[in-house]
Amino acid sequence: MIATQNLALQYAAADRLVAVLSGVSLELADGEFVALMGPNGSGKTSLARCLNGIIPPSQGAVMVDGLDTRDVKHMLEIRRAVGLVFQHPDNQMVAPTVEREIAFGLENLGVPRPEMRRRVEEMLLRFDLLPYRQHAPHQLSGGEKQRVALASILAMQPRHIIFDEPTSLLDHPSRVRLFETISELRANTSSASAPAILLITQFAEEALFAERLLVLHEGRLIMQGAPHELFQNAEAFQQIGLQPPLEFRVHRQLLANGQASVSLQDLLLDPILQ
Repeated sequence: MIATQNLALQYAAADRLVAVLSGVSLELADGEFVALMGPNGSGKTSLARCLNGIIPPSQGAVMVDGLDTRDVKHMLEIRRAVGLVFQHPDNQMVAPTVEREIAFGLENLGVPRPEMRRRVEEMLLRFDLLPYRQHAPHQLSGGEKQRVALASILAMQPRHIIFDEPTSLLDHPSRVRLFETISELRANTSSASAPAILLITQFAEEALFAERLLVLHEGRLIMQGAPHELFQNAEAFQQIGLQPPLEFRVHRQLLANGQASVSLQDLLLDPILQ
């Protein structure tokens, strides 16, 4: 489980402190798939980096499987437990080839060579990267880079995974593959060992796949609940510059036009997997 308690994050700017996160308390249970939305500048990426220990909290606490991210002696174990897929994959790539990039984290973890080779081959195959194994990651397209980043994190088999807007650079087939991978991760493990998954997204349609939706605004957690329930309150999203999925907006307009016989379920589509 990942949990925060009154998490606050501040940084100094000139002669004042700027609040990035304020009083954020949340829990991500093992096996839970949670989406996080919020307008630009709301603190989503900062929260993600607090959850895996990259950034220590200014106040409050972040606990990962009972380990406090403020305790430096737990840092390696926390980084091993929480895999973070960055929004911009160039920020996490260090190796000269795709193959070495996927192996890099495994080498740091001390994974034995035979197992390392097996995992690298598995990831190259799963993400259609076999033709690029000897290519330089920085010379790939945006979507290909994102696939390398995903492969590198999943190869390490983290206990929990945070995806920071992973589909922003992906084409439709790659978006489908990502959500299929998330489904596989959840289906192929027992509830006791399944990872907690946090998907940060700007696309409301993607949030519909999650069990729970968190909404961050100006560094504060202002809404959380089942996505289908939260999206019914279109005004709350529009007030902070977000839009519910198209189906919810269409259904609302139909009701306003007196077409009460049309149900939301009739309108709901599968915008990613179809």
